[in-house]
Amino acid sequence: MTINSQFGAQKKMCYVLRLFVAGNAANSRIARENLERLQAKFPEHEFSIDIIDLNLKPETALEQGVFISPALQILEPVSGGVIYGNLSDSRVLEQALNLR
Repeated sequence: MTINSQFGAQKKMCYVLRLFVAGNAANSRIARENLERLQAKFPEHEFSIDIIDLNLKPETALEQGVFISPALQILEPVSGGVIYGNLSDSRVLEQALNLR
């Protein structure tokens, strides 16, 4: 989502995301690739993505209430959403981030 100022200029949005993965498992790898595609599709926005490997830090997922991987937690600009799965449905991902 871009925000237009009173002069019509577009404001760069910053998205803060946390991706929970299980090592290099197939769906985890696909989720990372799909996030890379999202970033390439929307270069006008900034994406800060923290990748948490559940094999190395399972406590982080438990603290966040994440029990399935891959899972994408949306922290900013609108907090609270979680998308489960490999993020292959770009429409759902874009809609959750208000990019559509």
